[in-house]
Amino acid sequence: MNQTPKRRPALFACIAYISGIVLGNHFNLSVILLAVFSMLGLALSFVFLILRRYPLSTLSVIFTLTIAGFLNHDLKTEVFPPNHIKSFLNSKSPVTISGNVVKDPDIRKDKTFLTIQTKSLIKGEKIHLTSGKILLKIRKPTNLFNYGDFIRFRGFLYQPSPPKNPKDFDYRKYLARKDIFALTNLRTPEYIKILYREDENLFLSKIVLPTKHFILKVFNSHLKDPHRALLAGFVLGEKRGIPQDIYRMFTDTGTLHLLAISGSNVGLVVLFCFYFFLVLRIPRKPSFILTIPAVVIFSYITNNEPSVVRASVMAICFLFAFYLEKEREAVNILAFSALLILLFSPLSLFDVGFQLSYAATAGILLLIVNPKSLLFQLAERFKGDLKNWIILPSLVSLAATLSTYPIIAYYFNRISIYTFLANLIMVPLVSLAVITGSVTVLASLLSFSLSGILSAFNWLCLSSTLWTVNFFSNLPCSTVMVNSPTYFFLILFYLFVFLSLAGWKNITTRRAGFLVLSVLLFYLFLELFFI
Repeated sequence: MNQTPKRRPALFACIAYISGIVLGNHFNLSVILLAVFSMLGLALSFVFLILRRYPLSTLSVIFTLTIAGFLNHDLKTEVFPPNHIKSFLNSKSPVTISGNVVKDPDIRKDKTFLTIQTKSLIKGEKIHLTSGKILLKIRKPTNLFNYGDFIRFRGFLYQPSPPKNPKDFDYRKYLARKDIFALTNLRTPEYIKILYREDENLFLSKIVLPTKHFILKVFNSHLKDPHRALLAGFVLGEKRGIPQDIYRMFTDTGTLHLLAISGSNVGLVVLFCFYFFLVLRIPRKPSFILTIPAVVIFSYITNNEPSVVRASVMAICFLFAFYLEKEREAVNILAFSALLILLFSPLSLFDVGFQLSYAATAGILLLIVNPKSLLFQLAERFKGDLKNWIILPSLVSLAATLSTYPIIAYYFNRISIYTFLANLIMVPLVSLAVITGSVTVLASLLSFSLSGILSAFNWLCLSSTLWTVNFFSNLPCSTVMVNSPTYFFLILFYLFVFLSLAGWKNITTRRAGFLVLSVLLFYLFLELFFI
């Protein structure tokens, strides 16, 4: 594979842009200075392009993208309008807030969360027009509120406390990644007044949310918890109703990713659309374009989590490539999807779900799909059903595990010993549950009895999944607690995987990889006995 910027422009652009975001997270520079540098870099890029100094033009583009990443990070974290809700935080007196419910209410067993886009705030006797989102917590479950409600309530605004230890979960940064910068607590919903309903986004209120509610209603009709909650997690990424003990078992076995929407779910949507349009005898090329809205709707139904946005953008890029009959470069499309997400939400880079999703996908592409990789060479030694049903699934699981282990160790300080085996058994079970659950929803449109019969089969798949995850989580030494690896270790590890395993066919690259491995082992030796 040619690794030049011309072959994979999105990959090199993404690396430059991510470098800028990382720099912005560690250093402070004037936003005006960064804007000047970015404009200067852009001007130099055009000048060198006109003069046909292509290497200098490429370097200027890389410089510009790096500064753009730096600038975008600072714009999201440092620059806010004067009337932003952050300006009213930690007030010693309560304030009256008016605003729209801009997300489907998050109703739990003992509480309810509403995401509010603020419009105005009354402090004392003065009314302020405001901007920015807050998270309103009601200490009781309630279904009184809906997306689009314009509400008014009175309470104290505050920010979550920063973590006491560097490795503790930082709730403040987690909310900031979702553009939420303040919290409010209320004891009961009676303290909130619904003024009127305002459907700011008809796409959400008339298509996305009704579809999501219908799917959940079908699951609720035929299944009870924990099976219902588990199926909602597999199909829609809804993890709220899953009991903590089951959630912990998925964490301990390294199979938590199964509760996050991934490429297989989006692939199922694309596959269904293809067959549906085939039945309607719609020509192949128009069906590619007609499938795109279904992918977008599904992404919104699953709350646009990083993993599903990544899979959706990649699916849309592939659909356009098929339509235009252009070459499909998977690594380039993966990088483009990351670049697109980070342009709109640069702080997503620091989200563990974003990192795990892209690490796993990149691992599969580089270690399985890449003809130069060691695992690809191993797979090619087998033929027929043995290769398709045993060897390839095993190698895909191994590639995803290798790619995500360091990130899991860094954030969660644990490694699951049986991850490989657990994934090998549970991935087919979960895939079967997702397919059956999706067919159950479609069948419910025709016959409630038919959907009930399918749900019985779904219950069997889900019960098997629960038994399997329980079995692996209770094995001796199912998880090993480890210290967070250093950045140096992470760089060496991924260099080794990329150079040695992904570039196995090239003897020079392979030797470089083993050189990195020897440095990595020496570093581990020093860490264990001397540092």
